[in-house]
Amino acid sequence: SSDPRMNYSQSNLPLAHPLVAGFDELIARVSYRHNRFFVTDNFIYSARDKNDLGNIGTDILQASNTNVIPGFYRNNVLYNQLEVGYRFNKKNNLQAYVGHTWRNETHASSNWITNYVYAGVRTRLKNKTLDF
Repeated sequence: SSDPRMNYSQSNLPLAHPLVAGFDELIARVSYRHNRFFVTDNFIYSARDKNDLGNIGTDILQASNTNVIPGFYRNNVLYNQLEVGYRFNKKNNLQAYVGHTWRNETHASSNWITNYVYAGVRTRLKNKTLDF
């Protein structure tokens, strides 16, 4: 429903899973440490049912339209983030790192690819890892 009182959302975001309904998902995380060096790889695959003809439960912010014959297609997303780094200080967790992020979204009519390299220095005085 488009009425905020009638759907399960907060600030136009779903309260449940971000992909809402009609999806498959695989998440893998690999981490390796040797002395002060570390390597982390995050991989996420998701395939989601979408349609252009009407909303059949795939968008909680739109009214459902069950009278429309659905024209479903799969929207596939591959996401991979690889990070390599060196920890200078274990107590304060001071790190220098280099990473690469790659994202490929395949749509019925197009293909979007995001590809970038980054580097930085960080410290994690309090480890607040929130993977959601």
